[in-house]
Amino acid sequence: MRTRLPEPSSPIASHIVAFLRHKRALNRRYDVEDKVLRMLDGYLNAQGVTSVAEITATFLDTFFLSRPRTRPRSFNHLV
Repeated sequence: MRTRLPEPSSPIASHIVAFLRHKRALNRRYDVEDKVLRMLDGYLNAQGVTSVAEITATFLDTFFLSRPRTRPRSFNHLV
């Protein structure tokens, strides 16, 4: 049985849900993207972000740097 991820609840939650719903309506699974967007959602909540205006490029860089890859999964991750 798969572990169920918590529902998005940050200021961008409605956008996450709409984006995933749209992609899945096009017969795309988007499982990995779902997990990453939910991690971002959790990070936004943990940092106390209350509006979309608070999400800056620097803020997103901090999120990405907090999730380093130990090895590339494909050639595209090397670029």
